Amino acid sequence: MEAARHAVEAGAEVEDFMRMRGDFLGRGLRNIYYRAYRTMDGFIAVACLNNALRRKLRDLLGVDDPKVDGETYVGTSKEEAERLRLAAEPIMRARTTDEWYALLDEVGIPCGPLNAPEQIPDDPQVQANGSILRLQHPVLGELRMAGNPLRFSETPVVNEPSAPPILGSATRSVLLEQGYDEEQIRLLTEQGVVGQS
Repeated sequence: MEAARHAVEAGAEVEDFMRMRGDFLGRGLRNIYYRAYRTMDGFIAVACLNNALRRKLRDLLGVDDPKVDGETYVGTSKEEAERLRLAAEPIMRARTTDEWYALLDEVGIPCGPLNAPEQIPDDPQVQANGSILRLQHPVLGELRMAGNPLRFSETPVVNEPSAPPILGSATRSVLLEQGYDEEQIRLLTEQGVVGQS
């Protein structure tokens, strides 16, 4: 990352770098058509990547932005972007996230929740896709782990879920597969060459 290299060269500390990164990312919040919004009860992100979608969001929000009437979008000045942001944000805060999902979906505007990483395992779409597996570990109890991310239309990917093994739990079986006999395995274990649980 170029910004990280410049921050290091300038002698910046971690806090300085994170502040610089936040300032850079914050520039994207000026684009009302591709950003996250605060709603009455949470957060939602919209992604209008063409003028047809931008017009739909503009009309839904009731803001004035003639720059999206044409085929191409050249963006707006900082001042104009600020005017649009100040108009859009209170409108988005006036409804719940679910109400916005319904309205945005009805007109075909791509949108989705803005989740913190710890919220992702409980997201309904993640659950529906089986992306997170619940497994029983003999020592730790229930674990949640990522499932197989591959999905094929005609060949199902079968998850054979199992919790991570305890260190040394497969030593004996692996050594037997490699041709060691029980006496050799016992000696290797006693000498500390291998470990078994």
